[in-house]
Amino acid sequence: MCIDSDRRGKMILNDTEIWSLSKLGFVLYMREHHEEAAAIFRGLLHLQPRLPYSWYVLGLIRRDQGDAGEAAQALKHALSCDAEFWAARVVLAELFYQNGRPGEALTILKPILGARRTQDATRDAAIRRGRALWKCWQRGGRLRAK
Repeated sequence: MCIDSDRRGKMILNDTEIWSLSKLGFVLYMREHHEEAAAIFRGLLHLQPRLPYSWYVLGLIRRDQGDAGEAAQALKHALSCDAEFWAARVVLAELFYQNGRPGEALTILKPILGARRTQDATRDAAIRRGRALWKCWQRGGRLRAK
């Protein structure tokens, strides 16, 4: 087996390898093996720092571990890589709202109002949830987390 690397000797992964490792990391996250999942995503980010999905799952892991600050940082990184990563935007808004920062939560959600629905079920679910949260929070209410 040949491992590709750049001129500095840093390993290079192709899209299939990144997808496979991301899938494994997410399975570990879903099974609540948070440290193992985080290690996979940190490794991916060491090789390619602009992988929004890796930042997103790291944010989910930190949120589930009760570290709102680290979760917010990871989710902001995901959005800096892809501003239309609606799932990351919704989770970050929920995190802000739950931590007493409703103004920031609404600001984070505002771009979702103009988002177009597509045939991507995950994207569309995030858009629907974001819009529902926006309406609820505009009225000063709370929407239960999924």
